[in-house]
Amino acid sequence: MAPTWIDLAREPDLQLGAAQVSPSASEITVGADRIRLQHRVMQVLVALVRAKGGIVSRDALVASCWGGLAVSDDAINRCIQQLRRLAENQLAGTYAIETLPRIGYRLSLTERAGDGAAAPRPAAPGPTAGWRRRWLAAATAAALLVALGAGVWVFQGRSKAPAAGAPPIAVLPFRASAGDPLERAFASGVADEVASALAKTDLKVFSRDLPADPAARETAAEKLGARFAIDGLVVRTGDHQLVLNVRLDDLPVHGLLWSAKFDRPETQAQTMQEQVAAKIAGVAQCALDVNGFNGGRTDDETVGLYLKACDLWDEPEGKAELGALLQQIVQREPRFAKGWARLALFSFNSSQDDDAVASPDLAAKFRHDAEEAVRRAQQLDPREPLVYATLYDLQPPNSAFRQREAILARGLSFKPDSPDLLGRKSYLLEQVGRMDEAVIAARRAMELDPLSPERTMEAAKVMAFDGDLSSARALAERALRLWPDLPDLWWGRLAIEAREGDTRQALKLLDGPPGPPAGPKNNPYWLNHWRGVILARQTRDPARIAAVVADRKYAMVHSKTAIGFSILDLEMIGATDAAFAVLNASRDLSGFPLDELFRSESEPMLRDPRFMPLAARLGLVDYWRSTDRWPDFCREPLHPYDCRTAAAAMSHPEAGIAPLVSRGAR
Repeated sequence: MAPTWIDLAREPDLQLGAAQVSPSASEITVGADRIRLQHRVMQVLVALVRAKGGIVSRDALVASCWGGLAVSDDAINRCIQQLRRLAENQLAGTYAIETLPRIGYRLSLTERAGDGAAAPRPAAPGPTAGWRRRWLAAATAAALLVALGAGVWVFQGRSKAPAAGAPPIAVLPFRASAGDPLERAFASGVADEVASALAKTDLKVFSRDLPADPAARETAAEKLGARFAIDGLVVRTGDHQLVLNVRLDDLPVHGLLWSAKFDRPETQAQTMQEQVAAKIAGVAQCALDVNGFNGGRTDDETVGLYLKACDLWDEPEGKAELGALLQQIVQREPRFAKGWARLALFSFNSSQDDDAVASPDLAAKFRHDAEEAVRRAQQLDPREPLVYATLYDLQPPNSAFRQREAILARGLSFKPDSPDLLGRKSYLLEQVGRMDEAVIAARRAMELDPLSPERTMEAAKVMAFDGDLSSARALAERALRLWPDLPDLWWGRLAIEAREGDTRQALKLLDGPPGPPAGPKNNPYWLNHWRGVILARQTRDPARIAAVVADRKYAMVHSKTAIGFSILDLEMIGATDAAFAVLNASRDLSGFPLDELFRSESEPMLRDPRFMPLAARLGLVDYWRSTDRWPDFCREPLHPYDCRTAAAAMSHPEAGIAPLVSRGAR
């Protein structure tokens, strides 16, 4: 008998040991605790429980949980891993999931499951199977550590093929200011971390077999063919701080191109090594760009200005200085396409920064500067990825879907592995409801550019959406270690836990220690906002839900920027009618973040016949019909209405939308 599609809304509650499973709410209740699962993860759990101890093949899972769509093995593996982590942690060994290679999966209750057995226990595996599982578990754990730790640099090395004649770099032994053992150990460790990071980028690295004498080291490195050299000095202060001064030198002229100072408590030595390696690898990658200067070489002062601009690119406090640096660079090197492209992107970002732009006239000037700079960059190098990133950004944010799609396709035809373009592709796919594809693009962008805090947090966000909360948490925590001075990363970490994860952990983050970082969002309004939503989601208390609804309605009336997070809040606490009422009453939805409509919390809205008229108003229906690229939810069997029929009805409003059972758009 062919597997049947699992429609969670129609699935009855079931008992799994001591846990009460409610598929329709995508929740598991254990005592006073509620655990929320992603839609797809709950479907997989139901499929395994349905089998009553029998084997469920991967093909059967695809049929019953993905509607027979072509999905990667990774998608199934992530759901299985999530369920295994659930059994190991919150459900304390209630069940186990066995993998039968090339056959499928089997769920069995453990001895601690009690009398509420949903499936018989299989026979204990033999010693060979047990050894294989232990080996696979160890290998999986090692692979995860490599992906989230030092090994992430492997992805950076795949961001582009090595440039012809790329100038190699020498990592000289870092020095300790005195004979202090901690200084010496830290100096050796940070040099190894930097060399390991750089060795897996486009730069050829020399980091061994160099003489001890500083002058002799530089001479030897230059003879080996190195253009640049990294050096550093470690100082341990009396108040138990580690201070590291790093410099990047141009060996042929023995000139300083870039320097930076890092300091952290000595208890954070390992974290500091990661931060230093990330910063140096990012700046050193920019050294490749000097091949785009006139003749492939320019004066050291201009190279130094460009490396400093790269250093400041992700620093919020350096925006004013960054703009001045980019202007100087293109004046000194008017044929440097990358310089013009960076200036174009900087100017566009400045036009969107409400905190930095004092008037509409100034915003218009920044936008004009962006248009002029991107035109110059495209004339100089029509294959430059940042050109297409800026052209994409210059389009209207909540419309022109096909035009933005075409711009990205053009840029990716030149540079398929551009993280700047893949990151934008991920967001565009989110906006039009193609979330499965968005996850793939976001992961790839992060793999190619693990040194970008924005891309790292975006990848963590979509991992959480995809049900891989463990990886999302690990990635967000690593981002906070590498970029501790970026408050938005902390709030992103809180949002992952508050919206997708454990509400108790979210409250623990909110109430500290250490608590929210200093910044504009650390104020009574935002703290009360998050606490109210978290508690409403945790308790499902009608009074708390009503309070959140009233607050969000007030916020959306008085602030255009509040509509995005407010709708998501209403969806996650189950206030679907309130969300529709607010959206339908809003005259201007131009600033509404469309990606918020297609999160897992939004499923009740997507199943509601009122959604398609809203999608038509937002321009989505026109895109879906004209491209025949329909959102993921339309492809689910037994969706309450047929997307094509509902979209066609938009041309005939008097016909309305009949909620009919269909397999949906294909």
